[in-house]
Amino acid sequence: MQNKFPSIIFLFLLLSTLLYACQDQAQNSNKKENLKKVEPNTINNIPGDHRSSLRPNEKIEQGKIYIDTVSYLKFNTDYDDWLFIVVKNRDTIALVYNKEQAVKFAKGERIAINWKLDSLRYAGDSEALDITEFLISSEKTNASGLSVVQGREKYFTLANKGLIVRKEPGTQADRIGKIPYGSIVELLEETEIELEILDDGNTIAGFWAKIKFYNAPYKISESDEYKSEEEGYVFSGFIEKLNKASMETKEIDSLKFHALYKSTASSSLKKITAQKEMEHLLSSTIKWKKSDHVEGPIIDKVILNEGQALQFVPDDLYLLAYYPTEEILLMEGGHGSEFSLSIKTGESLETVGNPEYIIESPNKKIRLNGWFPGQECSNYFFQERSGDKHIYLIDFGWGSEQYGKDVCYLSDFCWLNDGEFLYSYTDYSGGKKRERYCTGQINY
Repeated sequence: MQNKFPSIIFLFLLLSTLLYACQDQAQNSNKKENLKKVEPNTINNIPGDHRSSLRPNEKIEQGKIYIDTVSYLKFNTDYDDWLFIVVKNRDTIALVYNKEQAVKFAKGERIAINWKLDSLRYAGDSEALDITEFLISSEKTNASGLSVVQGREKYFTLANKGLIVRKEPGTQADRIGKIPYGSIVELLEETEIELEILDDGNTIAGFWAKIKFYNAPYKISESDEYKSEEEGYVFSGFIEKLNKASMETKEIDSLKFHALYKSTASSSLKKITAQKEMEHLLSSTIKWKKSDHVEGPIIDKVILNEGQALQFVPDDLYLLAYYPTEEILLMEGGHGSEFSLSIKTGESLETVGNPEYIIESPNKKIRLNGWFPGQECSNYFFQERSGDKHIYLIDFGWGSEQYGKDVCYLSDFCWLNDGEFLYSYTDYSGGKKRERYCTGQINY
């Protein structure tokens, strides 16, 4: 009798190989779950009525380039086609982006994207054709949706009565405008042209520095022509690096966290929200105008305590609240994004924050502050008390890898003393949701 055992083994191995190939093909198909599937053999008959969650109320033309503002979520390189994943109007959208170019956005960061709808063939499947979103380019935006450049260090302006910007590095050069105290600018170049200035009897030595500034949400430039961003020269003695401290953080277990954690009272600053009352109290500070986009009056111009008038550009920023003790205006713009302004100093959102976020240290030397950029999560930073002002110390991440890449989803925070603190945040990395617990120490 002939031995059939080798034949049986061969058949078993053949069936196993076929089964594994089918499973692998199914897994590869599932990786495209964010893409709209088109039936095979339709390459020359793709429907023309395309839709996208980026613009759900529009018919999208294949190949046409569109521009939208979204919140960055993550960049996924696990699949054959790399996916640049964003959030808009609570919808998550994956755009194909196969360029070997570093993506440096933080989770939750507001960005402007250029994108188009186009066809895509899967690797290993020449018959299947998909219609999906492709990313062309992306750039960071500020709170008002205007593009900003990545990679340059931010500086804080120190001139109490405003910092004059000139076209060239010289006191006789044409004046471009005046930047309020506390504005954030980007340093482009340090010249070798030295300068000394006498300020309140004190001699300040420095040089001319080339900077970039933004005419949003109020216009700094004195030119009749509007540009969202401009460059010019300022005296270096009136700017300093934005971050003035360092921070150390360490992850701990939940048992230690809960043993040390004490619930902290939120901000109790006096707040006025009634429109008529705000208009009355701010009658000499704010000039109002009507808008086609917002019900009720919106801000046209703000006159700071030192006298400088700021002409606002957007017509969708409306006043939410006035904090009289801090002299802070809190406004809201598109997608729920916030903007704030100190009429006492001239500082704005990035260093003023939203007073509702404030948590003071035990002796009120330092405080946590923050603000909501729109969409999903918040940005946080620390301030130090200096006389009757609060000075920006350091950013507490906005998806920063250093402090926990999802720290924008902050869950709990409390101070242990005037420099140490506890915090927890929700970590969504790896497709899983889990709580992280940490301690932190500010060094300055």
